[in-house]
Amino acid sequence: MRIIFALLAAAAFTNVAAAQPDAFDPEDLWSQATLYRDEWGVPHVYAQSVKALAFAFGYAQAEDHLEPMLLAYRVAKGRAAEVLGEGWAESDEFSIRVGHTRLAQRALAAADPVTADLCAGFALGVNAWIVEHPDGIPPWVEGVQAQDVLALWHAYLTSHAPFDLPGIWSRQPAAHTGNAWAVAPQRTEDGKALLVINPHQHHDGPFRWYEAHLALDDMDIAGATLFGLPVILQGHNPVLGWALTPNQVDFADVFEERIPRPQANPADPRMIESEAADQLPLLMYYSQAQPYYVRTDTGMEERVVPSLISDRGPVFESGGALYSWQVGGFRDLGGFLQLVEMARARNLDAFQAALGMQQLPCFHVVYADQPGNLFYLYNAVTGAHEIPDQFIESNVENDVQLSWKIPVPAFWAMNTWGRIVTPGELPFFANPTSGFIQACGNPPWAATDEAPISADWPAWFIGDPDTYRANRVRQLLRSGQRNFRDMQSMLYDNVAPAARSMGERLLAFAKAQPERVQRSHPDLAECLQLIDDWNYTAELKAEGMTFYHLWWSMLRARSTAEFGTDAAAYAALLSDSEQAQGFALDAAADAARMLRNDFDRVAIPWGEAHVIRRGVRTEPLFGSGTGEPLFVASDYRFADETWESTYGYGFAMAVEFDSPPRAVSMVPFGASENPDSPHFDDQLDLMIEKRFKITRYTRDDVLRNAARGRGRSVVLLPLGVTGELQVRAPTPIEARVETLAETPGPLPGNTVPFSLYVDVQRTPETTPVEVDLAFHVPEELCDLERLYELRVYGYEPGIGWRILPEQTVDEPTRTFRATYNAAAFAVLGPSDARKGVTPAEESAPAEDTDNVVPADSPGTDPEPTAEPESEPPTDTPAAESDSDVETPDSS
Repeated sequence: MRIIFALLAAAAFTNVAAAQPDAFDPEDLWSQATLYRDEWGVPHVYAQSVKALAFAFGYAQAEDHLEPMLLAYRVAKGRAAEVLGEGWAESDEFSIRVGHTRLAQRALAAADPVTADLCAGFALGVNAWIVEHPDGIPPWVEGVQAQDVLALWHAYLTSHAPFDLPGIWSRQPAAHTGNAWAVAPQRTEDGKALLVINPHQHHDGPFRWYEAHLALDDMDIAGATLFGLPVILQGHNPVLGWALTPNQVDFADVFEERIPRPQANPADPRMIESEAADQLPLLMYYSQAQPYYVRTDTGMEERVVPSLISDRGPVFESGGALYSWQVGGFRDLGGFLQLVEMARARNLDAFQAALGMQQLPCFHVVYADQPGNLFYLYNAVTGAHEIPDQFIESNVENDVQLSWKIPVPAFWAMNTWGRIVTPGELPFFANPTSGFIQACGNPPWAATDEAPISADWPAWFIGDPDTYRANRVRQLLRSGQRNFRDMQSMLYDNVAPAARSMGERLLAFAKAQPERVQRSHPDLAECLQLIDDWNYTAELKAEGMTFYHLWWSMLRARSTAEFGTDAAAYAALLSDSEQAQGFALDAAADAARMLRNDFDRVAIPWGEAHVIRRGVRTEPLFGSGTGEPLFVASDYRFADETWESTYGYGFAMAVEFDSPPRAVSMVPFGASENPDSPHFDDQLDLMIEKRFKITRYTRDDVLRNAARGRGRSVVLLPLGVTGELQVRAPTPIEARVETLAETPGPLPGNTVPFSLYVDVQRTPETTPVEVDLAFHVPEELCDLERLYELRVYGYEPGIGWRILPEQTVDEPTRTFRATYNAAAFAVLGPSDARKGVTPAEESAPAEDTDNVVPADSPGTDPEPTAEPESEPPTDTPAAESDSDVETPDSS
């Protein structure tokens, strides 16, 4: 399929970004937007303008995670150490050097209308919440500015850029792993395309995922964003969806700006002039310094950091030499507009055109749509690295062996970054014959079986090794027809394919050197037996997982200098080299010793040693980072004889492209960071029980399941009643509706109910409101000729029920309409007009058992039927039996 990439101008969004009134009054913006919360606290924003959409979304995010969001802004601005102390000083220095805020300020001055309104509206929404809720806010909290939003976006993108300057602190990637896959209709049981979106995160880092749903004109997108950003980064609209996972594309290089001159004769008077000339760049570098502040035990300490940004990028000093860091897309901050265009797309061509804007400098992109198209892009914004022939043939430079993983001379930059690789030159394909695509830490040619992409790409460009995790996904997706339930089960898959391969190597090494094992630690033989008895899953009862995790950690600690990455360590163990065998057996002895010393036993179930914490809760957790199960749950803290998982799933969503699409989702803890909120840890229960919640997407589903709404015009659909209420107020309110089977007060005369009783609640209660209501009375409850005898009544405490004035009934639709300001409403009428079915029996809301679904359920295949053995990613795997795999627990 021919890919279409077209650079879209900002004017392409004129139908949404048409000139809006410059409304910065929160009450005016609340008249253009309504914020709903579903039963899980997930925000759904419906708006009439970009600015109002961003405003309501900023307000929602401030309510859910104000402090983590404001700290993330401080990280981007280089002001985190003012609050968090010395441990964040290097982070602040890096942010100031890179200039996130300066670049954001310049970008906003020339921003397209959509980006400008998104940033301004979002900042205003956060600030409005702060003003309305002054109690309990820490003293360090400040208002948010529009440039803070763009600065955070810039910090997130640049965190993924390679930084090839040893010895200088740099920000680690926001995430180094992620899962995404898509299945075409011909490979699914129901003939519908499937998409899985699964970004990862550091649970206490500045870049954390947040679920939301944003609707504006022809944009209706549900998915996930990061704390503090006003757009959805990955998700689905009515007909298509996409996922992003980190790739290891080389979209940044370090260039040596100042090459030391040869030693000169000290007696030569020209030497003084030479030294002064050499110092000029350094003097200019140090003259471009900015202050920052660090909270210490003795008070706030002022420090300074050089912050020179050259034409190539930010400048760093090391060993008396200056280095520039050139990052693809460094000055491009149009990503919000591109993401809006991606959300607005209704077909693959439009989606590809949005990608052609090139405002995302990296990521694997995995796409699926309702017609059944799949699409994959290995995305990058980078220089072409085309070295001119005259440089290669030059006598002076003939001996240069250029490596793009270390600093290179600056004169290469002008030519190698002379042009940016165009979208059409990137690795991509659509609708592979295999019927599936995945991006779980693999190079583009391993995104599917028989990928129509050659592996013959420059070594500098693609750095992704294939992973056991990606191999596991390929094996599961290729083995037969799949369904929506399979996608959910795979997200909780705990088979550890790397552990199988490496564990077998360890056992082979031990068998080859029995004397070494015997003279090693006395518990080593028992520990090796744990591996031999293990089914290679990271489940809670798995004792082999605990030893394997500790062994692999010890091995990597011993072999970091020799095998710098997991991929290199895998290759070394598979080579059976004497050095690798020594490392492996010595690390196994170290692990046995630690188990005996710290636990006084070696057989420890994984759930006793591996936990996740949320507030005061500590829960055993399956999954792992070692062994590479699909359910990533890495731990970087060991205390109190447990490893705490601090890295893993940030958001998980499975989508089936029906009409409309249906989806399930989960975030690792909940929608709120407030410990007093019921949504602080309610989704942690979902995760540890291997379940998902059904996402609310269609307008009817959102409004009928809304726990509350905020705005000046809130529409609510009461459960169990075919009807609608619109609550209108002169100032913003929060409103909710509750259906009651029992009357809130004695009914008048000889009347009986022809609907459930609907109770409307609002905050503040003193705000006057009007309620426009529409109630449908079904034919099964009342004959048409008696319909005129019914009336809509309103109830007020202390006053009782009374007929609402100026009500109407539409006989063809059997709908009663009225407007009033009562607290409760119902359709009442004479008892002899009602047929033999009570309203409670006819329309009482059934218990909603569909808002939570397990990853497996009776009558479905809880685990994909083929459980192939995971061999090294470069090999073709053979099949293994189902008995080797522990399926997800039923809930």
